[in-house]
Amino acid sequence: MVNVPNAVTAARTVGSLACAAVAILVGSEVWLAVALAVYWIGDIADGALARRLGQETTLGAVFDIVCDRACGACFFLGWAALHPETALVVVLFLAEFMVVDFLLSFSFYLFPINSPNYFGAVDRRVFLLNWSKVAKSLNSGLIAVLLLTDVTLWVPAAIATVLVVVKGYSLLRTSRLPRRRDADCVVTGGLFAVAAP
Repeated sequence: MVNVPNAVTAARTVGSLACAAVAILVGSEVWLAVALAVYWIGDIADGALARRLGQETTLGAVFDIVCDRACGACFFLGWAALHPETALVVVLFLAEFMVVDFLLSFSFYLFPINSPNYFGAVDRRVFLLNWSKVAKSLNSGLIAVLLLTDVTLWVPAAIATVLVVVKGYSLLRTSRLPRRRDADCVVTGGLFAVAAP
């Protein structure tokens, strides 16, 4: 648990939550945008560091998934507090992100992989729909950007609805895959690696 990527995950989570709290207390969209930026930049950095330093761990993946939900929820709930008219979009998105995507993200543990980033070794379609670079940026990023730019509310609502359908389909597809979690064999970097006894 004590490594550089997890320290970055902890720092970006504390920083993002603190900025979101300030945003809600003072009613500031700017602070809320800063909270989102701290979350996104830190999320990119912790993953890149884990891969570069060879410090990818199952526990680190779980920690990252949980912290992503905390940061995302604070941004979106903060946005709804400042803009009550966006509550439907926020509820739709949080249902997808906090429940369906949360379960889907944890499904990596049922297979011999270290994190959802390697789900392509299990099911390519589910990987492309959920953890490819494009899919990751579209998940929370697109709706957040649309809310920040004051686009008509039906657009992010429609996107949130599509995300619920895509994540639901992916979760159903994943639930039908044969499961195999062998403690001595995990996928890292897209290759099988045998763990030391």
